Amino acid sequence: MEVTVLLVVHNCEMYVVECIQSILCQSYKEFELLIVNDGSTDNTSTKIKLFKDQRIRLIDNPHNDYITSLNMGLKEAKGKYIARIDGDDLMLPKRLEKQVKVMNNQIEIVVCSSWLQRFGLSDEVMENYSGLVDHPLIEMLKYNIIAHPTVMLRKSFLEEHNLSYKNYKYAEDYKLWIDIAICGGKIWVIPEILLKYRCSSDQISYQKQEQQSETTFLVQNEILNYLIEYYSHNDESIVYLYEQLLSFNERDELSANLILNVFYEIFCRKSLNH
Repeated sequence: MEVTVLLVVHNCEMYVVECIQSILCQSYKEFELLIVNDGSTDNTSTKIKLFKDQRIRLIDNPHNDYITSLNMGLKEAKGKYIARIDGDDLMLPKRLEKQVKVMNNQIEIVVCSSWLQRFGLSDEVMENYSGLVDHPLIEMLKYNIIAHPTVMLRKSFLEEHNLSYKNYKYAEDYKLWIDIAICGGKIWVIPEILLKYRCSSDQISYQKQEQQSETTFLVQNEILNYLIEYYSHNDESIVYLYEQLLSFNERDELSANLILNVFYEIFCRKSLNH
């Protein structure tokens, strides 16, 4: 089995049928659709069971724990590539075909993402990057540049480095991209819209914006500390600068975001010299 499509669902009876239909209609046919029902209390499970396609495999996590369900999916996946999607999103017909081609042709690629089209509350197109993401840790210092439901992951790399989703609520994907990059995994973005991303008031990212911001800031600080340690081997002034800026922040005279922006520019300039 080359591809597992990993779909984690929780109370998405309104959208899950359309989502599954978009998966089953892919031009690339050789995949399993592994659905983890994450403690749904509505008719999500009933709607899924209406499908009789033999490629569908449904397992249950009755505890309503999204990160645990994601990791169940990683463990249960039979494919060497794992394509993520959420229950309210839609795959465009050639998504799997195009991502498999990238993963087969470039064995160093661990995360293959794409552009996406938002719909619902927003119609914005996310098209920030194209091809290989140079210096992904630096690029992700400012924000999460990879949309979770667009990715295809190389399972062997995750197993080799013992990587999984960590308990970083509402930013567990952001943390995983960082862990992959630190282990040397490459990230590729296909410059095409291959996913339609639903924006609605029902979304966790919409309802939990404050908690997501807090966890995002935690990940950003982990990246910052990693990069400071990395670059300080050849430039001790980086540590001194960080300590000085941190003292201003502690006196509420400098924002944390400004510190991130300062070091983003420094690291970008240093990366040009490597």
